Amino acid sequence: MVLWTSVIFSLISAVLSIIVPVVAAIWFCRRQQAPFSTVLVGALTFFVMQVLLRIPLLLVVNHFFSIELETTKGLLLYSAFLAITAALFEEFGRLGAFKIFRLQGDWKNAVAMGIGHGGIESILLVGINVAANTILLALLAMDVPIGLPPEVVQPLLDTAPYMFLLAGIERILTLPIHIALSILVVAGVARKNYGYVALAIAAHFLLNFPLGWMGQNWGVLSTELYILLCSVVAWLFIFRSRALFKESDS
Repeated sequence: MVLWTSVIFSLISAVLSIIVPVVAAIWFCRRQQAPFSTVLVGALTFFVMQVLLRIPLLLVVNHFFSIELETTKGLLLYSAFLAITAALFEEFGRLGAFKIFRLQGDWKNAVAMGIGHGGIESILLVGINVAANTILLALLAMDVPIGLPPEVVQPLLDTAPYMFLLAGIERILTLPIHIALSILVVAGVARKNYGYVALAIAAHFLLNFPLGWMGQNWGVLSTELYILLCSVVAWLFIFRSRALFKESDS
């Protein structure tokens, strides 16, 4: 039996992962007079680099190569592969999009790109799935027959209610990280110092790499606490990052 707590938490996650990024983009662009087209460029960047390029690559690799994820060595190797491909595809994607679309190298465009990038990731990879799960959970809670196979329904029944809430919270925590990474890449171009781009790649790798090992050995809450820590660091950087663009703006 599905508890209504699960339904409510799943609904909250759907709002956090779909509605909040859209509202954040509109609010920021209006407040800072940033072009909304830059948000769309950030969203397009994620879609091309992840959905069209990286995720198919991962499917091919998973098909042809078998990695023993039960062993520490196998898990760390696969985590490193996931982390480095995510870092390279996304950060070079930001760099390429910035140059292709000839965006203005200022703080507000950097933030807008990050909102678009992180926002579409939240919607496509989490939000749509969570919204669908919310409908299924509500039907199950009302004992409405849905005619789905057990392998679809059982995971929903076995999941603790708080887990449905964590999905949305994680997306909110991840959004400032994408903004911070976009700021680094755009600052690198604006200042003609590609060390900032390298720093964005390194930071992205360090964020992703430990997550698989932590989740398997310490549980999902440890990964969420780690993401929370990274999110706090990202926020602190965002608030201080305007100084990176003063020289290029003058």
